[in-house]
Amino acid sequence: MTFNLRHGWADDGAHSWAQRCHSVAHLLERHPVDVIGFQEVNPDQIGFLKSTLPGHLCLGESQGQGPFWEDRPIFLNPAHRVLEVETLSLSRTPSRPSKSWGSRFIRQATRALIRTGGVETAVYNTHLDFDEPTQLHQVRVIWGRVKAADLERPVILMGDFNSTPLGAAYRFLTGGPGFRGHGGDFGDAAAWPQAFSYHHFTGQPRIGYIDWILYRGRLDLARPAEVLYEKHGGLFPSDHFPVRAAFDLDPDGRAQPVQAGGR
Repeated sequence: MTFNLRHGWADDGAHSWAQRCHSVAHLLERHPVDVIGFQEVNPDQIGFLKSTLPGHLCLGESQGQGPFWEDRPIFLNPAHRVLEVETLSLSRTPSRPSKSWGSRFIRQATRALIRTGGVETAVYNTHLDFDEPTQLHQVRVIWGRVKAADLERPVILMGDFNSTPLGAAYRFLTGGPGFRGHGGDFGDAAAWPQAFSYHHFTGQPRIGYIDWILYRGRLDLARPAEVLYEKHGGLFPSDHFPVRAAFDLDPDGRAQPVQAGGR
């Protein structure tokens, strides 16, 4: 599951974090999953998620840079073994908190290498900035890390990309139009055309499908990505709807590699 939680310090009135946190807890209880990538998480929200998901590990150490810092932790069912965890800044200097290419904020990706049933899978959780040229630079950083560390294993990439599948970031990651042969090789867990996932607390489409779950390598898509259009106690959990998909890992290597090309 990928879920932009909406930071807790925003002045959201009736949709403030103190009001809707119970809706978040109810949704997570209703839809248990093994791996969750959260975005826009503040320190107080980290504590809430840990108490709401006490059986999960919280991966991704905060590199907080002030009161408005947002983390993107991965919460993991401990049935999966954690091999590595790292944080990448989507900048010219990925090893330290930094921003480049006109990014309004420091944007990062959390990478976790996990093992289940003898299969190693890399999971990336990210949140891109707003402008398309900046986003393209940022996903190139992610793809560069995949090529350097995870090219021979399955990879799941999820997050809030602040862009629809028509944008350059998606087309680059999936080797789509304009990037065939020199972009990524991810497939999309969602069917085409994708539904909307951002709604600004209205329940109605705003922008479109910007929260993605992409995957590559020998993974079987057991259940295509679905958007969870839910509210609880009269409140939406966030201004984004969470998106979830299910994969079968392939310990014997029989699954066919994902066919890239976006749609």
